[in-house]
Amino acid sequence: SLVHESVIAYSPRKHRFDWADDAIDNLKTGESAASLIVSNLSRLKPKERRSLNILSCFGVQSDLSLIKLVDTSKKGQQGGIETSLPGLAERGILEVSGPSVAFSHDLIQQHVYENMAIEER
Repeated sequence: SLVHESVIAYSPRKHRFDWADDAIDNLKTGESAASLIVSNLSRLKPKERRSLNILSCFGVQSDLSLIKLVDTSKKGQQGGIETSLPGLAERGILEVSGPSVAFSHDLIQQHVYENMAIEER
């Protein structure tokens, strides 16, 4: 993200975010919010990436009851996919609505799925 890469920084003295105009002008920006989110997937925790990998196998949207049924990771000490959902939703990667979970954009699901080893699929 721009903050993580120190392109934009919070200035306590000014009580706002500050940046250098030339640094912003030289940025190579993606075509959409989805491309920005995809660029940040590598910063996720391994458990969150594993949850996304599993979810991507079901397509863009899936029913939570199905996820619960096939989620073998919940037997581990860190909990299952469900424990990752709130954080992934806060980052704008997933949307959880009632009984379903969906990738916020099909390009995100596609990227996750295509970057997974074939054996994992």
